[in-house]
Amino acid sequence: MTESTTTFLKIVSSLVSPKTSIKFISIAAVLILSWNNLSLVVEGSKIPEEHKSLMVLFLSLGLGSLMGDAVYSIYRHIYNVTIKRYTSTYEEKQSRKRSEEALKERVNSFKHMYPYLSYETKQLIWDLSEKPKSIYDWGDSDVQFEAILNNGYAYKISSLTDTTGLYGLSPEISDYISSILSEEVESLIRSIESDKRLGYQEVWKTITSKDFVPTIKFEDLKSILNDCYPVLSVQYQYENDDCFSKIIGIDISFGKRFEEILYKMTHGSLYKRSFSVKNSEILHNKAFKADSQRLAFSVQD
Repeated sequence: MTESTTTFLKIVSSLVSPKTSIKFISIAAVLILSWNNLSLVVEGSKIPEEHKSLMVLFLSLGLGSLMGDAVYSIYRHIYNVTIKRYTSTYEEKQSRKRSEEALKERVNSFKHMYPYLSYETKQLIWDLSEKPKSIYDWGDSDVQFEAILNNGYAYKISSLTDTTGLYGLSPEISDYISSILSEEVESLIRSIESDKRLGYQEVWKTITSKDFVPTIKFEDLKSILNDCYPVLSVQYQYENDDCFSKIIGIDISFGKRFEEILYKMTHGSLYKRSFSVKNSEILHNKAFKADSQRLAFSVQD
């Protein structure tokens, strides 16, 4: 292999970046365009004759290298303010678009799932839409909530104890719940108010009157009150009789988030009721008017 070939291969192997390539091109251009002029400059000096060609080469290399750096800097500046900026902006827009589409798809998927959730799970989600909540980490205690976690609609923030964790709702799901919650709560109340069946009408009269006593059978009342969950909250009082327990009393109040809207819909005529039960007969006991000051203030807000 000749010396010139070896030199050429070394030059080619050094061209590892655009900046180096520009430098070589600039050096070549300086050598071609200014060799004679540089030779004249060197000829007028007192440099020994055998070193003059080397001095011309050094000057050409230095000037070419400086010119290459200048050309590359100008190129990088133009690239940064044009192509790179456009590319970065485009990529950011595409990334934002993909994220928005993924969030939209997640919300749509949750919308399809939501109507099939139990009211227990819904109330848990309603709570989580307002703030994080501690929940038991017993995996089989709420299969539906496990599905919500697995689909990324909710997430675990941290462990509080061996059996409880702090959980939150994904922001996009929380926003969706907040947008539909009032309407859903009111719809559940309307479904009770508008039901023309005798039992449901008696339940509505029961919570809107301090004197009305249901005339339907106690077992029927129990069944209807169960259907009215979560609008109404029911507590039973028991008495042990030998090996059995029997119901001797019933307290009817209102589920969380429902009392305020009930108070507004009934124009303040809203009562928590307590009844005694004897031989499956419902006996009037007590009526407690809803907290009018607190609810009236809340409604005005």
